[in-house]
Amino acid sequence: MDRPDASRRLFVAIMVDDAAQAALLKHRQQWTWPHSAKLADAATLHTTLHYFGEIAPALEASLLRALRDVPMTAFDMRLGAGTVWGGGIAVLLVDHDDALTRLHAAIDQVVKGLGLRPDKRSWTPHLTLAKRAQGALPPPKAADIKWRADRFSLVWSRPAPSHGYVPIATWQGRP
Repeated sequence: MDRPDASRRLFVAIMVDDAAQAALLKHRQQWTWPHSAKLADAATLHTTLHYFGEIAPALEASLLRALRDVPMTAFDMRLGAGTVWGGGIAVLLVDHDDALTRLHAAIDQVVKGLGLRPDKRSWTPHLTLAKRAQGALPPPKAADIKWRADRFSLVWSRPAPSHGYVPIATWQGRP
C-alpha cells in the first residue's frame, strides 16, 4: 500500500506515443534476446530526461510547480541504432536534436534551482527496450522510428510488488 507521506522515486521523461509504441514493438521482435532478458513494458516506453531518485512529498510539490514553467517546443524524436550497454541494458539511441538538448538544459536549470541534483552520470538520450539483456543482438538495420515529442511528464517509478512507471503530471509544449 502506498503512503501519501512517503518519498517517491521520480524522473522526468518523454513518453512514447501510440504509433511509435507499435513501431517499437515490431522493431523489438527483430532483436535476438537471451532468455534472461526482461523486456520493458510497452505502455510506459520513454526517454528519460532527468532521474532524481527518492523525493520527499514537499519537494515533489515544489518540483511539480517548477516544471510547469519549463519551456518546450515540440520536435521530432527519432530513434536509431540499437546497442547493449554494460549491465545488459538494451537501448535504442536517440538521434541528436537541438530542441531535445534545450529541453534537457531547461529542466536541469529548474531542478538545480530547487536544490535537486539529477543523476551524476552523463546524459545519453536513449530508450530502454530491455534489462538483463547481456548478449542481445539488435537487427542489422537501425530502428528509424520517430514521433512528435510535444509533452514531457514527471513519472513515478513504483516499487515492487506493483512495480511500474506512472506519469503523475504532464506538460504540453508549444507546437
